[in-house]
Amino acid sequence: MLALRGRSIVRLRVPLLHVASFSSDGAPVKPQFEDILRDIHIENDAKKKPSVHKLTALFRSVTSRQELIEAAKTLRIYEVNFVDPKQQTAGEFIKAAIKQDAEDLALKTFQQHHRIGMFVSTGSLNNLLVHLYKKKDHASALTLYRELKLYKVEPNVETYSLVLRHLLGANEFAQLLDTLATAGGGGHRRQMSMLTRDYIHKCLYSKEDGYFTSEKREVLHAPKEPMAFHDFWGKREYKAALAKLYQEAWMTPVEVFYPYYSHAIANYMLMSPFTTDKLSIYEIGGGAGTNAKCILDYIQEQAPALYEHTTYTLIEISPRMAARQRERIKDHAGVATVINTDILTYSAQFPAFKDSCYFVAMEVLDNLPHDKVSQDGGEWFETWVDPTTLSEQRRPLEDPLVRQTLDHFPIDLPLREGYKPATRFVRKAMGMADKTLHSAFVPTGAMQLLHTLRTSFPKHHLIAADFDELPAPSLDASSSHPLFHHPRSPTSTASGPLHAANAPLVASKTAGIVLLKVGLVC
Repeated sequence: MLALRGRSIVRLRVPLLHVASFSSDGAPVKPQFEDILRDIHIENDAKKKPSVHKLTALFRSVTSRQELIEAAKTLRIYEVNFVDPKQQTAGEFIKAAIKQDAEDLALKTFQQHHRIGMFVSTGSLNNLLVHLYKKKDHASALTLYRELKLYKVEPNVETYSLVLRHLLGANEFAQLLDTLATAGGGGHRRQMSMLTRDYIHKCLYSKEDGYFTSEKREVLHAPKEPMAFHDFWGKREYKAALAKLYQEAWMTPVEVFYPYYSHAIANYMLMSPFTTDKLSIYEIGGGAGTNAKCILDYIQEQAPALYEHTTYTLIEISPRMAARQRERIKDHAGVATVINTDILTYSAQFPAFKDSCYFVAMEVLDNLPHDKVSQDGGEWFETWVDPTTLSEQRRPLEDPLVRQTLDHFPIDLPLREGYKPATRFVRKAMGMADKTLHSAFVPTGAMQLLHTLRTSFPKHHLIAADFDELPAPSLDASSSHPLFHHPRSPTSTASGPLHAANAPLVASKTAGIVLLKVGLVC
């Protein structure tokens, strides 16, 4: 009977780990921790895709602090194989941490930016906060709460209640007032609205549908073989080959001109007077890690002595891309590291690097969040977005970052389409008024990046490359909004939400998902 049941389960492809075996007295026997751990490592050694069910079972079977440490180490196996945990997995991890009184291990795991933090439910967070409140460990509770907020774990009423208790216990009265305002202050609808840059950031990096984090699409593509430029007869053949590659996925010049583009950057560093007897390199938006690999390959070959004193740090916000980068640079493990965090908030989490360094940003600036502003009657307004309705709200300009960006990158609004004076008179007589733009996008994300560079890398040397021309973004393929070919702002639409000057590449959106549409590689 048991054998028949076992065969049925196999045929239905249900993991056997969830089926308890039976002893002679009829009591179920749970799978042992060491057995599950061994199975995970055997599958990994055999190059098999690791099972999420086994990871969940592993955390469920933890009986000691040391076992929890060993279980947490296996997260690396899943990340390098691009296998995400489930919410149930994260729940079992939290349960094990509470049971073993090891919330410090949970915090360390989250601070190491493992993807399991993205799957922690609000209920699991609340359970941790309750456990720490019983211990009167308010400092750890507040640190965990702030860390999990970085993973976009959404607090509920119970969460705020627990956090307020911990803040009272820790005598953090200023933070207590801020939390009270957030929890019950401004009304649910207004609280859901966000500045344009925050909405764009959400579309790029949200857990489920973020452009760079979702598993639904291949964002960056590294060709298996470099393009054979010496075989092309001319520009037409090159463009045909490039178009074929772009049918597979979006690529940067680093991938298109592999490895020469990266070698040129590396050679610039070696020839630069800023390079001495040691070399420190930081890169953001490193994609699949191709640029880092090629730069390090070149330095290792051309300057082996300097390579021994080189450090290369990739700062990557997307856990998915960070895992891919770690795999790509594994041959340079002693030199290169990946930090999975947001460069725009880097200064709040990491100490400043005060030595001379190179800071590399290839095709990053066009993908940073922007804000949208407008002018009416001489007054400036900032734009907020309701993500549930994709509607915009104009509010008087108050955001300090938007104000600072406008001070450094002034925009002359309204922006009118220019015609010769004689033609303008005729057009006005015919009732054909000049097209006018009253709104514009401003690069607040770039301003945040400059703040980070100044604070965290005060002696940096910036190496940045980006597009010198972009097509106008559109809402989607079936959008009814025509393009607005304005001579001073080609990236605009004639109507709709993108009827604004300087619309960035990341402003195109469909159903809340930002689409990157590339028209030219420069």
